[in-house]
Amino acid sequence: MITPFPARDCAKARESASARLDGELSELEEAQLDAHLHGCPECQTYERRIEAAAGLLRAEPLVQPSLPVIAAVRRRPRLLRLNVAAAAVSIAVAAASSFAFGHMLGSQSGKLAPTTAGAASPAPVFGTTHAPLAVLARLNPASRLLTGSSQAVPV
Repeated sequence: MITPFPARDCAKARESASARLDGELSELEEAQLDAHLHGCPECQTYERRIEAAAGLLRAEPLVQPSLPVIAAVRRRPRLLRLNVAAAAVSIAVAAASSFAFGHMLGSQSGKLAPTTAGAASPAPVFGTTHAPLAVLARLNPASRLLTGSSQAVPV
């Protein structure tokens, strides 16, 4: 059984009646509209009136306009284009700054002294599992707080 539109949802039924004239309804929507029209005389009258008006318009011959008609081209909203451009610039800046920071860390890793006193020879920084933390600890001893311990980061 097809469930009709709610009893007083005439706005939806009238919208569907208009869409039916344009051939835009699915079979289910047409069945729902028919079920609603079966019990709603106001919407039945509305449908008959718009069918009559559409019939009159379709029966008239086409008239060629005397002036040229220019159709407006739909464009994307300007705000959307600006948001996309701002996002692209933000991504480019983030990538460039990440590259520059990584290059700076890589060039300074061989120049820095070990942070632990009395260390015989420092281990290679990028060969350990703590490489990023080790480089950070060498650059700023206060950053050892990031490791979760108060001891020096092994390098």
